[in-house]
Amino acid sequence: MRDRLNYRTTGDPKRPALLLVHGFLSSNAQWQPNLDLLGEHFFVVLAELWGHGDSPLPADDSDFTIPRYVAEFEHIRNELNLGCWGVVGQSYAAGLAINYAIAHPERVTGLVVTNSRSAFGDIATARKEKARRNQIAASTLTEKQKNNRHMPIHPIYAKRLPADVKARLVACADNMTEEAINKGGLIRRALNSESLIDSITPPFMIANGVYEKSFQVDLDRLKTGRPGLKVVNMQGGHAVNIEAADEFSATMIQFFLNN
Repeated sequence: MRDRLNYRTTGDPKRPALLLVHGFLSSNAQWQPNLDLLGEHFFVVLAELWGHGDSPLPADDSDFTIPRYVAEFEHIRNELNLGCWGVVGQSYAAGLAINYAIAHPERVTGLVVTNSRSAFGDIATARKEKARRNQIAASTLTEKQKNNRHMPIHPIYAKRLPADVKARLVACADNMTEEAINKGGLIRRALNSESLIDSITPPFMIANGVYEKSFQVDLDRLKTGRPGLKVVNMQGGHAVNIEAADEFSATMIQFFLNN
C-alpha cells in the first residue's frame, strides 16, 4: 500500500473547509493556538509533511517531490469528499501550497502563506546563509548534536512561543530522524516560488510576521512591480500564526469567508 500523509480534522464538516500545512521540523502542533477560533468557522484539515509528526517516511526518494505532495493534498480532499477548500502553507509548506493552488485552482477558494525563505528567499543569498549555518553547526556539533538541536531552525531556540506550544514543537523536532531531515531537503530548491506568484489565480495573501527582519527584505523584492499583492503585517516573527495567534486566526476568518 502506498504511503499517505497523516492528517486530522476538527470542526463541523458542513462549514467551509480549510487545509493547514506546517513547516519543516514542525508538526500539526504548529496550529494548536489557532484551532479553537478557526474551528468555530471552518472544517479544519491539518496535514503533516513526510517524516513529521505521525506521517510516514517513504523509502522511495521519488515521493519527495512537489507533484507527489500536490497529489497527496488532492487525495486528502477526495477522501474527505470536499469540493474545495482554503489552503494555508506555513514556512516550508508555502511553496507546496502555491504549487497546489496553481495545479488545482478550481479547488482552492483562497491561498495564504506565511514568512518563507524557502519559497521567496533570494537563491544566491540562501546558499550563502546555508553555508554559514552549516559551518556554525559543524563547529558546535559535539555540544549540540543531540536531538537535532545543532540546527538553527530548531524550535528550542524560539523566544516568543507559549511554553506549552513550544514544548510540543520541541518534542516533534527532537524526534525527527536524520533521514527525514535529509529527504526533506531534496525539494528545498524546487520550493522557491517567486516566479510563480503571478500564476496564482485564487485570492492570495501573505501573512507577514514583521519581526523576522530577513524576510522583510524578500517581501520588499516580491512587492516590487506587484502593487496588487496582498500582504497583512502582524506583530510576530517566523511563527506568526503562533506569536500573533488571535490576529492571525481573525485574519484567516475574514480572508477566507469574504472570498
